[in-house]
Amino acid sequence: MNKALNSKGKNELNRVLTNPENLIVSEGLLEAISDDWLEDAYPSQKISWICQMNFSTFQLRGELMSFSVKKNLKTIAVSCSSKDVTSLLTDNVLSSFSIESVPSVNTFHEVYGKDVIVDVQFEDQYNALVLVTLHHHHNN
Repeated sequence: MNKALNSKGKNELNRVLTNPENLIVSEGLLEAISDDWLEDAYPSQKISWICQMNFSTFQLRGELMSFSVKKNLKTIAVSCSSKDVTSLLTDNVLSSFSIESVPSVNTFHEVYGKDVIVDVQFEDQYNALVLVTLHHHHNN
């Protein structure tokens, strides 16, 4: 913080922090806090995650909606075009998958090469949510 807050400023800061959806800040509080704090609270760049699943005979690519790791299970949920899911009726062998952040360049890639459990939920006539479950068996 650039300046020390008086008790009125501290009360206002507590009010703002407990209700960030309805943020109304006085000029006095804005002068007392640094610009860096505001930039951290409201990032200027949106980051999305893209997942590409490489099956035996086709690729499925879409926005990563969720990713879960529990014991020997990994679950990946991807939002994609409805027309892209018909190949899942005949091919459920996942060769590999990758997850990358956009616009950053964080990438995760895993080779799998086994059958997966696939669940498809149609969101509307154009979009589908594909849920893929991978089983990992560890050899002791």
